Amino acid sequence: MATYNQTLKTAYLKARDDFDSLVFKRYLVELCTAQNIDLYFHMDDEIPQSILEVFNTGIEALLQDTPLAHVLGYEWFYGRQFKVNGDVLIPRPETEELVAHVLDRIESLFGSNPKLKVADVACGSGIIGCTLKAELPSLEVVCTDLSEPALKVADENAISLGIDVSFRQGDMLLPLVGEVWDVIVCNPPYIELSETLDRSVKDYEPHLALFGGEDGLLLYRRFLDQLDQVTSNTTLVAFEMGYQQREFITQEILLRFPEVQVECEIDLNGKERMLFFVTKKP
Repeated sequence: MATYNQTLKTAYLKARDDFDSLVFKRYLVELCTAQNIDLYFHMDDEIPQSILEVFNTGIEALLQDTPLAHVLGYEWFYGRQFKVNGDVLIPRPETEELVAHVLDRIESLFGSNPKLKVADVACGSGIIGCTLKAELPSLEVVCTDLSEPALKVADENAISLGIDVSFRQGDMLLPLVGEVWDVIVCNPPYIELSETLDRSVKDYEPHLALFGGEDGLLLYRRFLDQLDQVTSNTTLVAFEMGYQQREFITQEILLRFPEVQVECEIDLNGKERMLFFVTKKP
């Protein structure tokens, strides 16, 4: 029987030149962690047959550009495990940064442990809404999405994490109309229809959650057109966006809310990826 190290070396030999074979090691780490095995202390130990069989099956899928999160059935986000499948986007590190900034701004605007109504719009797997609720249990969180299959995944994530979050189906802010909200976070589809995507994204992730019209801004405009119907006396609004969209989205915001101050945050890669503004009513 091969060792863990030998098993990895055999897998690396199967990878084509343009393939990031480091994903094999991350996959093996995840399989071992699930068995309470610290791979880094056992690289020269014999690999159990049960892990070897699952690993070999998984790398064949990975070599076909299946995302690792789909092979595993989950992705980590803010230290928690979230179920993902072909009905939802795989969580990205940039969205973790968005959540961190939202938490900071909630404390700055509303103080510690505030009782606020929070909406996660276009929620996908529910990572934003569930994480905000887990980090600040005093929040009342509602997640919305147009996709019923996505909401099913999000609901399963909330249940598995033991988080009390509500879900509503509908287009952007429409499920929230009739109530006012203190915090609204939205990570909508923002990719231009003409943009070329990696096969692992194009073939495996839902196009409904990827593309935002010809210029990528369709859903932002729809959101902003509906926003005045759901704002409270003070409402924090947060967007994730494409790294080249700041100027265009800011123009759309100021066109409808000329009195607000729009703030941009860069991600860890130095790219402009998050916008924030606060609306106020007299």
